[in-house]
Amino acid sequence: MSRRTGVVTALGLAVVLLGASGCSLLADRTKPDETLTMLAEALSRGDLAGVPVTPETATEAARLPEVLEGLDGVRPVVTSTPSETVDQGRTRSRGVVEYTWQLRPDTEPWRYARDVELVKNEETDWQVVWTPAALAPGLGEGEVLDTRRTSAERADVLGADGEQLVTMRDVERVGLDKPQVEPEDQEDSARALAKLLDIDADNFAAAVEAAGDQAFVEGLVVRSAETRTVADLRRDVAEIDGARMVPDTRPLAPTRDFARPVLGVAGPATKEVVEASGGDLVAGDFAGLSGLQARYDDQLRGTPGMQVVTVPPEGSEEEAAEEDVLFTVPATDGKPLELTLDVDAQRVADGILVDQKTAAGLVAIRPSTGEVVAVSSSPAAEGFSTATQGQYPPGSTFKIVTALALMRTGMGPEDEVECTRTVTVDGREFKNFDDYPASGLGRVTLETAFANSCNTALARLAEEVGEDGLQQAAKSLGINTDADLGYPFSLGTVPQAESETEQAAMMFGQGRITTDPLGIATVAASVAAGKRVTPNLLADGPENPEEVAQPLTPEEQEGLKTLMRAVTTDGSGRFLQSLEGDPVYSKTGTAEYGDAVPPKTHGWMVAIQGDLAVAVFVEGGETGSGSAGPLLKEFLSEVP
Repeated sequence: MSRRTGVVTALGLAVVLLGASGCSLLADRTKPDETLTMLAEALSRGDLAGVPVTPETATEAARLPEVLEGLDGVRPVVTSTPSETVDQGRTRSRGVVEYTWQLRPDTEPWRYARDVELVKNEETDWQVVWTPAALAPGLGEGEVLDTRRTSAERADVLGADGEQLVTMRDVERVGLDKPQVEPEDQEDSARALAKLLDIDADNFAAAVEAAGDQAFVEGLVVRSAETRTVADLRRDVAEIDGARMVPDTRPLAPTRDFARPVLGVAGPATKEVVEASGGDLVAGDFAGLSGLQARYDDQLRGTPGMQVVTVPPEGSEEEAAEEDVLFTVPATDGKPLELTLDVDAQRVADGILVDQKTAAGLVAIRPSTGEVVAVSSSPAAEGFSTATQGQYPPGSTFKIVTALALMRTGMGPEDEVECTRTVTVDGREFKNFDDYPASGLGRVTLETAFANSCNTALARLAEEVGEDGLQQAAKSLGINTDADLGYPFSLGTVPQAESETEQAAMMFGQGRITTDPLGIATVAASVAAGKRVTPNLLADGPENPEEVAQPLTPEEQEGLKTLMRAVTTDGSGRFLQSLEGDPVYSKTGTAEYGDAVPPKTHGWMVAIQGDLAVAVFVEGGETGSGSAGPLLKEFLSEVP
């Protein structure tokens, strides 16, 4: 045999021994730390395939992907600490693996260390003695890891002085408990309950049919505080097979209509809301579904917590036992949304508008602070916030803006203007309202023309204010501006006139000018404050989102108050003189719209009394003083 042949034969024998027994010259060079490092890398992947483990623990090691399945793909970062030999024969070693779980990106990680035992003998390389406890403290054989979601407490919506506007209130959920009704009788019960609750019978019957066999299908939620309604309902519900009333709590305002278009509603998250949340919401969570409660839902609902738990094997004696909690990410409760609404003022406003047959809106602002103390839209508006998002011509209430524009040309309340029954501008005839007093015609002061709401006098002066006089005056009084106030709103638009006739119409609030009660209340509040007011509904809203090119001067403020006071003492707002307390400054408005002959109208009125500026709008109102005026007077008489 040659030397070369002998070497090849020796190497071949070594390979056979490696394949047969798992030990080799290479095995002698393998250290326990290398196996420990291999283990750490595999744990970070979530699968121990390729890691040498003892035959006795191989089955449990192979379960690692199953054990981690409940953690929704989260895997730890695992590092190893050098091992130390624990016996004289150097066949047993103990190392440490350190785990870092980032269960959520914005929370403290879960960190811990576990001991790991490694063994070897003459026939094997270093192997891991795998146990569930090497993965997590308290994890037993056959158990898996899972997560449990813990709810955060939904925060309240608060009003002035921290008073609760929306908070968890006791309710009764009225519905059909399917297990309590024979399948063949469920549709009859569903329809009977729908009739009692005055809800759509076909829809409710379909919901009952689609629900699971053990489901309670909710039909209506009623406030427990409505004791008479609840008592009567409970008696009637008891007569329907399977119908039940279940006590619960819901985030609710003081009343169903309390500032509803602005506050919106919150309730169980719909399927669509859950899907759009990106995992932040699950079925059963409360969520803001509309209004401010939807816009600020993240703030109000907070962040749910998480628990990592051990789950015993199915069918084991321990399955019914309480789960062991290994780690907790605490829930972060929601943060209250603080508004400026005054509960008493809002109740009065809602009560005044509740019986209006058309869309109507009322806004009250505190001029000294810009705080919106009441914002109400009638139920007839069908959930639309007429008060803050309407787009209506303001009619003669806009004459406050026009008067400011005229003052900036040098005109004052005592200067004379020409008020005629009609006036023609560039071929178009304009007129006053039908009942305009004859005593207000002819050469009269601007104060008299304003008090009686003379359209023709202002139309004649359209050229005097220039191309942008109305726009600049509107900005000085808080409308025709862009800002982000943290809630959906419109303060109005005052576009550039496209013709002489449009400029003339804009002088008394017609043309393409649009606004809403929030805008007109802001105008009055700015007059009262002597500066442009920003209507803040959020307690931490901006004071002045943008600079005003032409701030209101003390002389201009005094002139506007003189004109508005004359409306109350000598003009179309005389019915407000009987109000007790501070002097009332006011302006009525009747705005024409559409192409009908005679034209249809909306009613407006705005007033200042003390530290309160109030605007009221009534869609389809014949006159401002006749439709909006009584509502405004009632509000001022009932609100301190």
